[in-house]
Amino acid sequence: MHDKLSQSIPLKILTLSLLLMLVIIACENSSEDENIISEQAGENAGEQAGEEVAGETNADEQAGEEVAGETNAGEQAGEEVAGETNAGEQAGEEVAGEQNPGLMCTDASQCPIPPPVAIVDCEGEWVVDVIFTPICVGGLCDMERGTRQLRNCSAEDRVCSDGECLRPTPAQACSQNDPCADNQVCVYNEGLCGAVGFSDGQGQCQVIPEICDTGANPACGCDGQIYGNACNALGQGVDVSQFGGCALGEDSSTFICGEQSCAAQTYCAIFMNDVVGPDQSEYTADCVGLPDLCQAEDMPNCTTCFEPDLFMTCVDVGEQMIVVYPGG
Repeated sequence: MHDKLSQSIPLKILTLSLLLMLVIIACENSSEDENIISEQAGENAGEQAGEEVAGETNADEQAGEEVAGETNAGEQAGEEVAGETNAGEQAGEEVAGEQNPGLMCTDASQCPIPPPVAIVDCEGEWVVDVIFTPICVGGLCDMERGTRQLRNCSAEDRVCSDGECLRPTPAQACSQNDPCADNQVCVYNEGLCGAVGFSDGQGQCQVIPEICDTGANPACGCDGQIYGNACNALGQGVDVSQFGGCALGEDSSTFICGEQSCAAQTYCAIFMNDVVGPDQSEYTADCVGLPDLCQAEDMPNCTTCFEPDLFMTCVDVGEQMIVVYPGG
């Protein structure tokens, strides 16, 4: 029995030791788990705290943006107010401009004078202008008052065109072989209808007149027709013969020769005078019988009746001939 007892005691001690060891191990494991849990909890708490701080920072930033937005909105509102103010000032300037397009004034001498404005293209050789004469009314320049004024272009050696007095363009030279444009007429020098002689048949182009007076004396055109006056002839594109040549009637065989008339089978001879004075006429006219060379011709003309001669100029006016002899 003693042996059995002595054997059971060590077993009990061993069993207790084992239990004690298990308890110690269990306690250590529990402590480690608690430390891990505490560490994890601390980390989670730190992260959450960081997130809360970040959230607060974001909230601050958002609040700052809102404040900045309100500031921008305030600036924009200020710009709108400034724009309205500028618009008001501009509107005020426009209203003031309607009342005072010039400046403030105490008398009319302080008001600017605008340039004249042509309101009528041409009245004959005159340009009709409006001259503004501003006055000072209630301290403001009244620029709406104006008076009509006529400007004589002819007196300025200019021509009236499109409401302006313009310098005339240089006349273009012309001849029977070099005619003018359709709206122009060749006005020959010396009134010889383009005959080659004193002026070598040259002339100058002039615009065909559109309106002519009804007065003045009848004129003989270079085509042998009589016109109401020289302007009427030019209006038909025909120059005027200075020395005549036109028939005096439809059934008459007489024709104009200077200041007289000539009968059939004659030509008009013009003798120029070198000395012109109170008692000396520019020329004398005479009716001379046709040369034998061309009396048999049905339509005598300068080419068939006369040989070229440096001392005479022959021109055909209609069916008649005019021979001009130089003075000397």
